[in-house]
Amino acid sequence: LMKRMNSKIVIFTLLCLFSLPLSAQMHMYVWQDGVKTTFAIADVDSITFTDEIEDSYQKVGHFSVSATQQIAFSSGNLQYHPLNNQWRFAESQLDHVGDANANISPTYDGWIDMFGWGTGDEPTRTIQDNGSYSTFVDWGTNSIGTDTANTWRTMSADEWNYILSYRPNATALNGIAHINGVNGLILLPDDWVGIEGLTFNSGAYGHWSREYYAVHNTFTLEQWQQMEEAGAIFLPTYGFRQGNSIYGSGSKGYYWTTSPNGGCGPMNLEFSAEYIKINSAYRYSGFSVRLVKNIQQ
Repeated sequence: LMKRMNSKIVIFTLLCLFSLPLSAQMHMYVWQDGVKTTFAIADVDSITFTDEIEDSYQKVGHFSVSATQQIAFSSGNLQYHPLNNQWRFAESQLDHVGDANANISPTYDGWIDMFGWGTGDEPTRTIQDNGSYSTFVDWGTNSIGTDTANTWRTMSADEWNYILSYRPNATALNGIAHINGVNGLILLPDDWVGIEGLTFNSGAYGHWSREYYAVHNTFTLEQWQQMEEAGAIFLPTYGFRQGNSIYGSGSKGYYWTTSPNGGCGPMNLEFSAEYIKINSAYRYSGFSVRLVKNIQQ
């Protein structure tokens, strides 16, 4: 083979994930006309090869959901197109379908983003009967956008509670806000250090009315983009769906967990301008879904 290549130099370089010891000497091996020659490149104290390929989700904020596990949130809330049987994440964290969820049906030619509990296998189920939602099927078992099935998952009530109340500095890292016309809840990553010139008020305002989101925190789109680039997450106030009716849009947010909670109804993250808490609800309620994936430590 080397003869057929007409004396051209072929260099084979092997990059491995390790550090060379101190005072190691780096060599390069070159074959010319079938003869192996060794060259010393340089004397080095140490050198480390690293894998520079990084999943895009790892470039956003990391959030502790237990003492040993961190997660990254999806880029937006989960959406489904019934007619095309297609899943995706909202293009922006501020986006929501809103009142169009009232059109939910297996043949609806549009997007929905309010789902009954555990309806990863039947996202257009609307029957108002808790017994019809007795088995939880995670929405992450589906292919979402270009991601393969089981890339994403739903968090448990304990994991949501850990983010809100138990990770280091937890209570300072979440708060209601009004961003470019949209009310919702901001979650800040574990390593949040703040943005110069921007003030963030944590927690809820303590009053139920929707205008108090803006009183507590108001950010322009440009300010939010700075926060988002630093890893912040936003959960809009979608309200909820009962059958084909929509309630509470703009005033409350409801996000499903995996936790069934026995006969009291499954647990969900619920927030308003007045409070942020883990609550229980009817299984057939149409709530929002925000998926996550584990960060490998």
